Amino acid sequence: MWALLPFIFYLTALYMVLNWALTSPSPFRFSFSEGRSGRAKHLLDQLVDLIARHAQWQIRVSSEELAFPRYKFYTALLQTILQYSMQWGAPISGHLKNMRKCLIKDWEFEQKLSTHLISTLGQIVTFVAVTWGFGLFCRWVLKLWPERGDVFLVAGLQGAGALSFYLFYQKRKIALFRPYESCYHTLISAAILGQLGMPLGEVIERCAPERLPRKGKLAVIARRLEELFGQCHHRGHSMVDSLYELRDELDFYMEEDFKAFLRFTKSIKFLTLALFYFPAYLIFVFSLFGGLFPK
Repeated sequence: MWALLPFIFYLTALYMVLNWALTSPSPFRFSFSEGRSGRAKHLLDQLVDLIARHAQWQIRVSSEELAFPRYKFYTALLQTILQYSMQWGAPISGHLKNMRKCLIKDWEFEQKLSTHLISTLGQIVTFVAVTWGFGLFCRWVLKLWPERGDVFLVAGLQGAGALSFYLFYQKRKIALFRPYESCYHTLISAAILGQLGMPLGEVIERCAPERLPRKGKLAVIARRLEELFGQCHHRGHSMVDSLYELRDELDFYMEEDFKAFLRFTKSIKFLTLALFYFPAYLIFVFSLFGGLFPK
C-alpha cells in the first residue's frame, strides 16, 4: 500500500495547486474555465448596449448603470469614464467605443489562452496517467515496482512541473499586463479632462501620471506624456489629439503582448513537459526494469 502513497500525495498536491490557482482573487489569475471569458462577454454585452443607448438618445448615465461584472481593469476604467460623464457631462462616446474594441481583443485573447491551457493540462494529465497507469499495471501483472526513492523522485518531478508552470505563467502575465491598468487610466482621464477644458495643473493632479511605468517598453508612454504636458504648458495648445494617438499606440502594444504571451505559454508548456514529465516517465520505466538486467 505504501507504493501508492506518492501517487496519492501527487494527486492531492495537484488538486490543491489547481484549486488555489483557479480561485485566486487576482485579476490575472490562472484560468482555463469559462468564468473569465463569461465575465468578459457579459461586460462586452453591457458596454455595447450602453454605446447604443448613448448613440440614440445621448442620455447621461445613472448610478444604476455602474454595476458591471468585474473583469481585469476594464470594469474600474469604465466606471471612471461614466463617473466623468455623470459629474461633468463629459463626452464619452469615443472612449466607450475604443474600450469595446480593446475588450473584444482581450476576450479573443483569453479564448485562445484558455485553449492553450486546456491543451497543457490534457498533456500533463496524459503523462501522469501513462506513467502511473503503466507502473500499477507492472506491479499487479508483472510484480514489478520501482525503488521507493525513485517513486518519490518521479512524484516530486511531476508536482514540481505543475507548480513551475503555474508560477512562471502567473509571474509573466502579471509583469506583462498589470502596467496597462495605470496607462489606460491616466491617458483616458487626461483626454476626458482635456476635452472639458480643465486647467493643466488639475488635469495632471487628477490623472496621476506618476503611476505610469518607468521601465520596459511602456516607459515610452510616460516619457511622451510628460513631454506633451510640457508642450501644453509652454505653448498652450490642445493635447487631446496627441493623447488619442498615445492611446492608439498603447492599444497596439497590448495587442503585441497578447501575441507574445501566447507564444510564451507554448514555450513553457514544452519546457515543462520536456524537463519534468518526460524525464519522470523515463526514470520510472528504467527503475521498473533496471532490476531485470545484470549489473
